[in-house]
Amino acid sequence: MKTTRFPPHPGKILTRSLQLGLSATAYLAKTRTTKATKHLYEGGKGCRGIRDILKEGQENYYNSKKEGRPDSSHLQIVERNVRRSHHKIVLNTSVPYGNTETKRKRRKEDRKYINNLADYYGAIIRTLGAEKFQFPPPMQTYTEDGKIRWVYPGNARVPE
Repeated sequence: MKTTRFPPHPGKILTRSLQLGLSATAYLAKTRTTKATKHLYEGGKGCRGIRDILKEGQENYYNSKKEGRPDSSHLQIVERNVRRSHHKIVLNTSVPYGNTETKRKRRKEDRKYINNLADYYGAIIRTLGAEKFQFPPPMQTYTEDGKIRWVYPGNARVPE
């Protein structure tokens, strides 16, 4: 029988993984940026760029870490905006290769090749991650309004 060895600090591992993923996404966006999509990375045209969004989220996280209560929710909040801008960059820069999609779509009806590929590879990565990197069950906590939340130590509700 195989014994599963859980990591000692799952909250730290998840936070570090989130930081690495966001940094990698920002780097990929920077390398794919063209003149037409420059505002999505650097900002401008009424849009905050990936660089500024990520910098703000990292600063907020490091400030909370200095205060003694590391809160990775600052990174989770900026992740959505970073990913959305990155999707726009990928869709715009893939037009010369025959892409006609302009948005990331979740519904099955009117999706085309790029959206199907993104879903397929996301499912593969999610499955591999769940099999190879198992975590212990999270801790049960309660919010101020009485709702139950399942968390790992290292966020705002359960300090390290």
